[in-house]
Amino acid sequence: MSKHNERLPQSTEEKDVLAREMSQIKTIITLTERQLSDLEQIIIGGFAPLTGFMTETEYKSMVDTMRLPDGSFFPIPVTLDIEGDRVNIGKKVVLADVYGNHVALLEVTSLYAPDKVRDLNLFL
Repeated sequence: MSKHNERLPQSTEEKDVLAREMSQIKTIITLTERQLSDLEQIIIGGFAPLTGFMTETEYKSMVDTMRLPDGSFFPIPVTLDIEGDRVNIGKKVVLADVYGNHVALLEVTSLYAPDKVRDLNLFL
Protein backbone atom coordinates (compact mmCIF):
# COMPACT_ATOMS: atom_id res chain seq x y z
CA MET A 1 0.00 0.00 0.00
CA SER A 2 1.36 3.44 -0.87
CA LYS A 3 1.85 6.14 1.71
CA HIS A 4 -0.89 8.18 0.03
CA ASN A 5 -3.68 5.89 1.14
CA GLU A 6 -2.15 4.23 4.19
CA ARG A 7 -4.44 6.26 6.43
CA LEU A 8 -7.59 5.11 4.65
CA PRO A 9 -9.73 2.74 6.71
CA GLN A 10 -9.36 -0.78 5.40
CA SER A 11 -11.71 -2.90 7.47
CA THR A 12 -15.42 -2.47 8.11
CA GLU A 13 -14.61 -1.85 11.77
CA GLU A 14 -12.17 0.95 10.89
CA LYS A 15 -14.75 2.50 8.56
CA ASP A 16 -17.38 2.37 11.31
CA VAL A 17 -15.02 4.04 13.79
CA LEU A 18 -14.27 6.80 11.29
CA ALA A 19 -17.97 7.29 10.51
CA ARG A 20 -18.76 7.59 14.24
CA GLU A 21 -15.94 10.11 14.71
CA MET A 22 -17.10 12.15 11.74
CA SER A 23 -20.69 12.17 13.02
CA GLN A 24 -19.53 13.84 16.26
CA ILE A 25 -17.75 16.72 14.51
CA LYS A 26 -19.86 19.85 14.15
CA THR A 27 -17.78 21.75 11.60
CA ILE A 28 -18.57 20.57 8.09
CA ILE A 29 -16.99 22.19 5.06
CA THR A 30 -18.75 21.62 1.75
CA LEU A 31 -16.21 21.30 -1.02
CA THR A 32 -16.51 22.79 -4.48
CA GLU A 33 -16.02 20.48 -7.46
CA ARG A 34 -12.41 21.64 -7.79
CA GLN A 35 -11.69 21.11 -4.09
CA LEU A 36 -13.23 17.65 -4.23
CA SER A 37 -11.14 16.84 -7.29
CA ASP A 38 -7.99 18.03 -5.47
CA LEU A 39 -8.90 15.86 -2.48
CA GLU A 40 -9.39 12.83 -4.72
CA GLN A 41 -5.98 13.41 -6.33
CA ILE A 42 -4.33 13.69 -2.92
CA ILE A 43 -5.95 10.44 -1.77
CA ILE A 44 -4.97 8.41 -4.84
CA GLY A 45 -1.45 9.85 -5.00
CA GLY A 46 -2.02 11.99 -8.08
CA PHE A 47 -0.37 14.92 -6.33
CA ALA A 48 2.53 12.89 -4.94
CA PRO A 49 4.58 13.64 -2.94
CA LEU A 50 1.79 15.66 -1.25
CA THR A 51 -0.21 13.68 1.30
CA GLY A 52 -2.57 16.53 2.16
CA PHE A 53 -3.42 20.07 1.20
CA MET A 54 -0.36 22.34 1.27
CA THR A 55 0.71 23.93 4.52
CA GLU A 56 1.83 27.55 4.52
CA THR A 57 5.47 26.46 4.39
CA GLU A 58 4.82 24.18 1.40
CA TYR A 59 2.78 26.84 -0.39
CA LYS A 60 5.39 29.58 0.06
CA SER A 61 8.16 27.24 -1.06
CA MET A 62 6.15 26.26 -4.14
CA VAL A 63 5.44 29.91 -5.04
CA ASP A 64 9.04 31.06 -4.50
CA THR A 65 10.92 28.10 -6.01
CA MET A 66 8.36 25.83 -7.72
CA ARG A 67 9.59 23.18 -5.29
CA LEU A 68 8.38 21.75 -2.01
CA PRO A 69 10.56 22.23 1.08
CA ASP A 70 12.06 18.76 0.51
CA GLY A 71 13.29 19.88 -2.94
CA SER A 72 10.63 18.00 -4.95
CA PHE A 73 9.56 19.86 -8.09
CA PHE A 74 5.93 20.86 -7.63
CA PRO A 75 4.65 23.96 -9.50
CA ILE A 76 0.93 23.61 -8.67
CA PRO A 77 -0.75 25.14 -5.61
CA VAL A 78 -2.94 22.55 -3.91
CA THR A 79 -4.68 24.42 -1.13
CA LEU A 80 -8.02 24.20 0.60
CA ASP A 81 -9.26 27.76 0.36
CA ILE A 82 -12.07 28.44 2.79
CA GLU A 83 -13.56 31.64 4.11
CA GLY A 84 -14.42 32.63 7.62
CA ASP A 85 -13.21 31.66 11.04
CA ARG A 86 -14.80 28.23 11.33
CA VAL A 87 -11.51 26.39 11.71
CA ASN A 88 -8.53 26.52 14.04
CA ILE A 89 -5.17 24.77 14.02
CA GLY A 90 -5.52 21.37 15.67
CA LYS A 91 -9.26 21.24 15.05
CA LYS A 92 -10.79 18.39 13.04
CA VAL A 93 -13.35 19.19 10.37
CA VAL A 94 -15.46 17.03 8.09
CA LEU A 95 -15.17 17.60 4.36
CA ALA A 96 -18.38 16.93 2.45
CA ASP A 97 -19.49 16.90 -1.16
CA VAL A 98 -22.31 19.14 -2.43
CA TYR A 99 -24.84 16.43 -1.52
CA GLY A 100 -23.78 16.43 2.13
CA ASN A 101 -21.93 13.11 1.97
CA HIS A 102 -18.99 13.06 4.37
CA VAL A 103 -15.93 12.30 2.23
CA ALA A 104 -12.96 13.00 4.52
CA LEU A 105 -11.85 13.95 7.99
CA LEU A 106 -9.24 16.71 8.08
CA GLU A 107 -7.11 17.87 10.98
CA VAL A 108 -6.14 21.49 10.42
CA THR A 109 -2.36 21.92 10.67
CA SER A 110 -1.87 25.30 9.00
CA LEU A 111 -3.92 28.42 8.36
CA TYR A 112 -2.77 31.25 6.12
CA ALA A 113 -3.92 33.88 3.67
CA PRO A 114 -1.70 33.98 0.60
CA ASP A 115 -0.67 37.29 -0.90
CA LYS A 116 -2.27 36.60 -4.27
CA VAL A 117 -1.04 39.80 -5.93
CA ARG A 118 2.57 39.11 -4.90
CA ASP A 119 2.29 35.46 -5.87
CA LEU A 120 0.83 36.26 -9.28
CA ASN A 121 3.55 38.83 -10.00
CA LEU A 122 6.20 36.16 -9.41
CA PHE A 123 4.81 34.22 -12.36
CA LEU A 124 4.41 37.14 -14.75
